[in-house]
Amino acid sequence: MSQLAEWATVAHTAASHLKATFNIRRLPSIALFVALVGALLLALRGRNAQVVALGADRDAQHIVAILQYVESDYPAAVASQDAGELAEQRSLSSEATAPAERLPSVASFVSRIASIDARVRRGEDAAGVSTDCASLIDDLVAAEGIARAPSAPPDIDEGARLFAQTCASCHGTTGHGDGVAAASLKPRPANFFSEEVMRDLTPFKAFNVVRFGVRGTSMVPFTNFTEQQRWALAFYLFRLRQPECDHLPPRVSIDRLANGSDDELASAVGRGEVACLRRKLPQLDAPALLGAARTRIEEVTRLAAGADPRGAERAVLVAGSRSGGARTDRGSFGVLVLAPRHRA
Repeated sequence: MSQLAEWATVAHTAASHLKATFNIRRLPSIALFVALVGALLLALRGRNAQVVALGADRDAQHIVAILQYVESDYPAAVASQDAGELAEQRSLSSEATAPAERLPSVASFVSRIASIDARVRRGEDAAGVSTDCASLIDDLVAAEGIARAPSAPPDIDEGARLFAQTCASCHGTTGHGDGVAAASLKPRPANFFSEEVMRDLTPFKAFNVVRFGVRGTSMVPFTNFTEQQRWALAFYLFRLRQPECDHLPPRVSIDRLANGSDDELASAVGRGEVACLRRKLPQLDAPALLGAARTRIEEVTRLAAGADPRGAERAVLVAGSRSGGARTDRGSFGVLVLAPRHRA
């Protein structure tokens, strides 16, 4: 197949994906953007380009999921000195070391993971471990190009259906952790109305728990779910404890919603807006998608010009599978967000 034909195939496949994802009937400008993306991929890699879902190797995301769990739960385990909880944390931290050693791309992070594991094994430095986990998560996500948010607003109704079918028996029909199987499980299933559970939880963390499960607990990985279903379920969990919403929420990007806890959202936009933000997700439109595409093209060009082909390739993958705003900036939660441009 000629290089031109390969570009055309890439463009057609990606344009079809965007049409299906965002329900846009005509995508002339986006199709042109995708063709440019395909050309960049081929130039950078020198072989057939595939339009793939955003995200790094499964092992890298699994490490992130483990670190998220240790970040939020290790301090409480140390404070309680509960033998079972400390054993669970040791099991988790050791679980992160093996995939890290298998991945050449994260070799520079192995010593940091080992340092966290050593302190967890000794049951010390709770605050330092939590801080180091958070920092390492951000660095791994950036290095591996891991998606921290869905490519489109999740289907909350689908999330409700999945919860009723697969989660209610343990977590209860309303999410209070009182399902028919809960009494026989140790540790008990999470109560999504509990301040302790929800304080540091974000949809991105919940997404990773759904994907990988939690070792040493009854929370098994749901490997049969699609990425969209995992995001739908993760976002639905945050709707459970929220009251009905009687107004439109402020404009907040999907990225911020996916990576912010309820408390962080309350600090940013006000406690009274959290229910509406969790119940009425923002919708994407074609101008917003095109704006995000232009920004990503500029980023790819900058990285390629700076002799960073791997970084440029990651940016291409981001551009091809994630959009939602007209400009990029750093959100208040320290992650890259796509914020909608306000029209005059």
